[in-house]
Amino acid sequence: MQGKVAMAVAAEQLRRRSGAEESERSERPAVQWAGRWRIRLEGGICAMLLIWALVASVASHANLMILFACLIGGVLVVGSLLPLTVPRHVGVSVEVPEYLFAGQPGTVRVRLCSRRRLRPLPGVTVRCRLEPPLVSPPHWFVDGLKPGQEETYSATVVIRKRGEYYWREPEVASTYPFGFSEYVRVADGVGRRRLIVYPAIGQWNMELFEQQLGSSVSHQTLAPQVVGREQEFRGLRDYREGDSARWIHWPTTARRGELVVREFEVPRDRRVLLLLIPWLPERATRADTVNLELALSVVATALYELARRLGTRIGVVLAGEVAQFHAVGAGEGAPGPVLEALALMNGTPRPDLEGAAQLLRRWAGPGVFTTVVATAAEERIRAAAADVAVPWGRGLYIDVSQRAQLLSLYTPPPWLFDYGRMQDGVTAS
Repeated sequence: MQGKVAMAVAAEQLRRRSGAEESERSERPAVQWAGRWRIRLEGGICAMLLIWALVASVASHANLMILFACLIGGVLVVGSLLPLTVPRHVGVSVEVPEYLFAGQPGTVRVRLCSRRRLRPLPGVTVRCRLEPPLVSPPHWFVDGLKPGQEETYSATVVIRKRGEYYWREPEVASTYPFGFSEYVRVADGVGRRRLIVYPAIGQWNMELFEQQLGSSVSHQTLAPQVVGREQEFRGLRDYREGDSARWIHWPTTARRGELVVREFEVPRDRRVLLLLIPWLPERATRADTVNLELALSVVATALYELARRLGTRIGVVLAGEVAQFHAVGAGEGAPGPVLEALALMNGTPRPDLEGAAQLLRRWAGPGVFTTVVATAAEERIRAAAADVAVPWGRGLYIDVSQRAQLLSLYTPPPWLFDYGRMQDGVTAS
């Protein structure tokens, strides 16, 4: 009886102990491996050859065939497992651009170092991938590294589609020694990085634009009685009937013996206002998409050239689904926030023209040159443009669907007319 009780107690203790171990095992975090392993075509062929050798050795009872099968099996196992030991000995650091202009090259640099201290590192392949993916992502094959050796590799990347991308963590792959299997490991300590591709930059006809800007921005000489705080001193002149006595320059009057007054002028206003109307029909054709990309490229080029060369203050109104306003100060060079908004801009069949008109009135005035860029010559779009530009008599309307007018002021990259057909390019070095 005592033996049965002791056995029952021991069984209960064993059950509790196993339950505790089970709960402890379930509470442990699951181990997530950063790599993936797969059998390649060569490994599949070797496995089929192994199966054939085993079947032949069993059928023929030949010792030579059994020896041959064992040899193939050993080579397959060693060749499939050795790649697992290589990528973890590779240190990777990556330098990638934060922004690019569509169609212009950018450089990706990868620095590799061998973490082995005694033996050389066999060949590995390094890949840098983007989301959304490129047709041909940058990759390099490194034919071995000595213990502790560091090497830097670079590639030139050309992306022709604007938008937001993300650099994924670089991958290190190995097929050492026979190529039977491949083990890919994500590089440790390298996170995802954002990449913004701005609209393409073309060639802006600065001479023609300066003629139009200069013809409408001229110095106006004012009589002294209407001078305000925003006028600048120009010089002295003889007194005319109607001039205010308070603007008489008494030292010069006393020296010359006749009345001399100060003269003022309106300073040249270098402000430019850009309005983009990214109209796109609901059932857009490829020609509509090309017009939208051309309009974005026109505004991006105007921003880049005017702010960099002329030192012009620029206001930008984007009449998307919700109107936006951006201001660019003179001499800022490449205005990143505005270009980023253009890179992420989507066409819409219902542009916010009312909101854009309200934003325009805050900045527009007698000293502002307004340039309207639209994707189609619709009456409501022209009316919205005239609402601001026409009252002041100083404006320019660019309809990108009218190629003759467009090309007189702006020359786009040739590939932009084939937008959507061209493939991105990568050159490794």
